[in-house]
Amino acid sequence: MLKPLNKNIIVTIQRKERKTASGIYLSENSGNDMTDTGIIVAVGRDISSLSKGDTVIFPKGIGVEINHEGNEYLILGENNILAVAD
Repeated sequence: MLKPLNKNIIVTIQRKERKTASGIYLSENSGNDMTDTGIIVAVGRDISSLSKGDTVIFPKGIGVEINHEGNEYLILGENNILAVAD
């Protein structure tokens, strides 16, 4: 398992599937949504406000995408998190 350092977190991105009323699927880049949602899988030791399993919202295009053991993850800094979703 990956262990983020300092004030970094590792998330899995929740891909948003968009479908029109007529059943047409749109790419995730269509529309005006400027954020992504992810679930935290690991938290750096210097972070106390976030926990593994939290669902977080962050700006699109932020962070470093990595592939580790066949899984895709995104490494973000704590300051990139906009909100925690319930």
